[in-house]
Amino acid sequence: MDAGCINELVALAEGKGLRKARKVAAEALGISPGKTSITNGCALTLSHMLQQAGANIPLIDNSGRLAKHLEKDRNWKRVAVGDHQRGDVGVTYDNGGVDGADHIFLVLEVLGNDEVLTADNQDVEPHPRSLKEVGTYTETEYFLRACS
Repeated sequence: MDAGCINELVALAEGKGLRKARKVAAEALGISPGKTSITNGCALTLSHMLQQAGANIPLIDNSGRLAKHLEKDRNWKRVAVGDHQRGDVGVTYDNGGVDGADHIFLVLEVLGNDEVLTADNQDVEPHPRSLKEVGTYTETEYFLRACS
């Protein structure tokens, strides 16, 4: 259903699509889009990028709900950490009571088993992210992959 959108999603995230999605997330949350990190904006950022890429999904403001929507309603399949690839969506553990996940992000490049280049609400440009719990990063529980 959404597999045909993944190349466009990644291209958007590597270009101006990330900035546009972060602006939408910031406006929805009532905060300045100029901030480096848009707190609590990961699901809004990713769902807007998915919309820009052609996926017919609503704007979703919660990482756990977006993960459930992709898996249950859009038939994305779970992929184990270590089997992830470009275009997959990372879903972290719920350490803070955020309805199933503390964070959700798009993988742009696999840098190693424990690190990826990601596009999300946490920076205006793609940036490296550890998949383990390091500093403020919650450990990645699994990935989601769009199916044909």
